[in-house]
Amino acid sequence: MTDGANNISAELEKAYREALYVIHWGDEHIALRVGHANPELAALMKIHETTSAAFLTAFNPYSVLATTEENVRNQHSLIADIHSLGLMGIAGEGSDSSNLWPSEPSVLALGISLQSAELLADRYGQNAFLWISSDDGFVGLNLRYPDGGRINEN
Repeated sequence: MTDGANNISAELEKAYREALYVIHWGDEHIALRVGHANPELAALMKIHETTSAAFLTAFNPYSVLATTEENVRNQHSLIADIHSLGLMGIAGEGSDSSNLWPSEPSVLALGISLQSAELLADRYGQNAFLWISSDDGFVGLNLRYPDGGRINEN
């Protein structure tokens, strides 16, 4: 959870870094890990002629469990926002490696700018999102409210 100043605790940051993120591309399931390049993601980005992407969700703002109805409504709005930017979104999900949290539907926004990804993350109350800014498919964690002034990993 975040504290009153919206700082992300070290424990929550660790959970984000250890989570498993999966993109559902046709019959393929592309698993992403923070801090690692993914050749399948790189190939997908090359097919779509982009060198940037963000893996976002609108579920459970600020890592506080929300109702199913709220989560679904927010996720549909996030997807509509991505499409209104003229971007392609590919369905995915994020899973807690310790299975303490339910899996969260997510979307990979291909070709999104970092500024737009940050605006969407903030609009939907997200502490963090995955940021991919190179053609090798390297997955970074972008923390919106890092604790102690830590710098985002891009």
